[in-house]
Amino acid sequence: MKRAIVASVLFLLADAILSVGQTSEPSFFPLDQVRPGLRGIGKTVFEGRKIEEFEVEILGVLPGKPGPKQSIIIARLSGPQIERTGVFAGMSGSPIYLEGKLLGAIAYAFPFSREPIAGITPIQDMLGVLREKSAVVSPADTPSRSEIRRVSVLRSDSFGTSLASLLDLKTEAISLDGGPIGLLSPTSVGGYSLLPIATPLAASGIPLEALEKFLPDLRQVGLLPVSGLTAGARITPLTPATERTLEPGSAVSIQLVRGDFTLEAIGTVTCRLGDKVYAFGHRLFNLGAIEMPMSSASTITIVPSTMNSFKLGVTEDLVGVLKQDRSVGVLGTLGVAPQMIPVTITQRTSRGTTETYRFEMVHNNVLTPVLTNLTVFSAITNSERSFGDATLRLRGRIQVTGEEDVILDHRFSALNEAPVQASLAVALPVSYLLGSGFENVTIKGIELEIEAMETRRVGVVDRVWVNRTDVRRGESVEVQVYARTGDGREIVERVPVEIPEDAPLGKLSVVVGDGSSIQAYDGRAPLLALGSVQNLGQLIRALNRLRKSDRLYLKIVRATTGAVVNNEELPLLPPSVLATMGSDRTAGGYQPVQYATLKEIEIPAGDYILAGQRQVTITVVR
Repeated sequence: MKRAIVASVLFLLADAILSVGQTSEPSFFPLDQVRPGLRGIGKTVFEGRKIEEFEVEILGVLPGKPGPKQSIIIARLSGPQIERTGVFAGMSGSPIYLEGKLLGAIAYAFPFSREPIAGITPIQDMLGVLREKSAVVSPADTPSRSEIRRVSVLRSDSFGTSLASLLDLKTEAISLDGGPIGLLSPTSVGGYSLLPIATPLAASGIPLEALEKFLPDLRQVGLLPVSGLTAGARITPLTPATERTLEPGSAVSIQLVRGDFTLEAIGTVTCRLGDKVYAFGHRLFNLGAIEMPMSSASTITIVPSTMNSFKLGVTEDLVGVLKQDRSVGVLGTLGVAPQMIPVTITQRTSRGTTETYRFEMVHNNVLTPVLTNLTVFSAITNSERSFGDATLRLRGRIQVTGEEDVILDHRFSALNEAPVQASLAVALPVSYLLGSGFENVTIKGIELEIEAMETRRVGVVDRVWVNRTDVRRGESVEVQVYARTGDGREIVERVPVEIPEDAPLGKLSVVVGDGSSIQAYDGRAPLLALGSVQNLGQLIRALNRLRKSDRLYLKIVRATTGAVVNNEELPLLPPSVLATMGSDRTAGGYQPVQYATLKEIEIPAGDYILAGQRQVTITVVR
């Protein structure tokens, strides 16, 4: 008898241990049995971690919404808490039960509605669309090399351009700021439209000025950050899941950025099946297959508002990864850590102090460049002024798995625009790496050092002088570059140059100018080098070879006829070859050039950023 009792106890203990981290599969209420007048309950968190119930009355079903072969169930909510808050932002995903069976997730509402009437996404629709196996990206989903738009990178005249306009964005922009719930469009004026419950992207550590400045870029990729809705998300290790982790009705946090800077959205869990978690009931950003941190969260309170009640939440432990973000909700997996990009920014301020920022970003070809732009700008303006004279020195590297680093070394000196230029100088190489179309591009880290001064240090190249105009092959000449600074000072740079042994006899031109001017002198697109690369390694080497707009370059050139083919300069081509390339039967594939470069030198950066171009003629004699 005792052995039987002991065996029973051991069996129960074993069953309890095995049940940790698992949840029993709920039964689902069939959509075809939904009728007006049915009553049920909903679950959500109004404060802390306590899951509370509220009452639900079914009013009807709207077929064909939000898309074909989908439906939205209309219901009236009630209960003491609901009477106080109404339908609120952060409630998306709250599970609804009829007769003890899961019906679906609260996901929609009417703007300006005087009653808490909500739209419910049926659980059958969520389970049908959200399938983890669809996260595998097929070759057809990968942009071809020919689809990648080439833009002007690291040019002084290009930094004012919106980053989003430089990317081939495939996602639909989603605005969430127009109405009390959802977006205000011409079709929703007056609150006539049933719209997804707003899920603002809560920003922490990011100045309001930065959010306003980059709002066009953020809108373009479907993001609307709102300052002050959360306490931020710390970088925490993966926490093992238990049966209480992200149970239905609990709060869940999804982060795009976490650490010293945070961008996150908080919603509600609809259903958990084993290690699979379904939430929100509507799209978050509609990104499809994605990897983002999925964390548990608690609620400080629900802030009632006549415009839009919303949840104040606190992100807690990382428990898994978000895998799918589609029209009917999101799907996450417990016990798996997401692939993120760690970023470290060390900033030496104009006041002699040092600030260090550490955070992580999602690894995504559309979102990551925009987030890089926003966070680097935020780090700079957090301790430096964004208006007035400023000079910034930016050094760092972008680490790519299996390849050499992309090296960053730039200076920016301007009135008002220096922080924008510096942040874009990091975001654009990231954009080219992730949007290159090459397979298995993985950025494993970004490290930056930024030094700031509250002065402008710029000058203009005034004239160029050589110590002699007749020179033999192999001999050296001294090139002196005279520049004038903004405060009237004269700067002289002395550059010794050796004439190549194979230089042709006759006249040569010595051209001195900043990176942008030399690029324009070349007469070809700045990023021609990036458009013809054949693999990721070539792309990184091309990025590292791009001329910089903050320093001078010296070129020795001679007049000739030639062409650039596959990024290779071919001078002295016979006229017959050039005629064949330019015939009516040929289009593209080459670019004619009117001179050949015999030598090019990068002049080390000085205390001032010099711009402009000058040239002088020398003669090679026997």
